[in-house]
Amino acid sequence: MAKRSSWIRRNDYEYRNGTFRGAINPHTEKFSDLPEFVAKHLDPVKHKSIAMFCTGGIRCEKFAPYMKQIGFENIYQLEGGILKYIEDVSPDESLWEGECFVFDERRTVDEQLKMGNEPDLSQIPPGERK
Repeated sequence: MAKRSSWIRRNDYEYRNGTFRGAINPHTEKFSDLPEFVAKHLDPVKHKSIAMFCTGGIRCEKFAPYMKQIGFENIYQLEGGILKYIEDVSPDESLWEGECFVFDERRTVDEQLKMGNEPDLSQIPPGERK
């Protein structure tokens, strides 16, 4: 990974639950908000390398071609997503901080991939999420 990479995370709720040290919080509510964030805050000339990460890697797979299409050349993705990273990297070597929101039960998991502290998100209206 290039030393001057900007790491971006999909949405505000996920970022607040957990992220990699130094990652940019795009302050978005949903995946479809990300292009607007990129247009306003990232420049292909200034931001030479962009590293993206998401829970399992699917959203990054969808967004990387868009980033290249609009002029970003060095786009990196966390292969297998955060869950694979947490599984493969020991907590004492990990750059991950916090819990990771997972979609199967709308919950978070900790560094041992055990159920986290956040409640079932499907029961909380989007405007009321902390």
